[in-house]
Amino acid sequence: MGEFSFPRQDRLLHSSDFDRVFKGGRKIQTRNLLVFMMPGPEDGRRLGMTVTRKFGKAVQRNRAKRVIREAFRHNRDLLLAPLDVVVIVKRDAMLPTRTEYERDLVHAFKLYRRMERQ
Repeated sequence: MGEFSFPRQDRLLHSSDFDRVFKGGRKIQTRNLLVFMMPGPEDGRRLGMTVTRKFGKAVQRNRAKRVIREAFRHNRDLLLAPLDVVVIVKRDAMLPTRTEYERDLVHAFKLYRRMERQ
């Protein structure tokens, strides 16, 4: 697979993994996203996402997930492995651009790195 692929082992798939990150992870709020991060149990950086139906119709929800997935793939080198990340798209964030999602995600990654250094 390519450098920017998103294979199955890079995803959070089980509700128990989501619950573990929600309960034990650090919460970072940005303008459009709510990001939970915590060290993962294995090598690599894994991403999980939730987008509520209140955000919009399926096309809008899928677009938001696709754009966040792309931003994660392109910026995952900013994270120290292993790390589990759960992203919740805020429902007030109606159709931000790809650049805004990427900016918010990178900002959350940098804040997390700063918090972990302290």
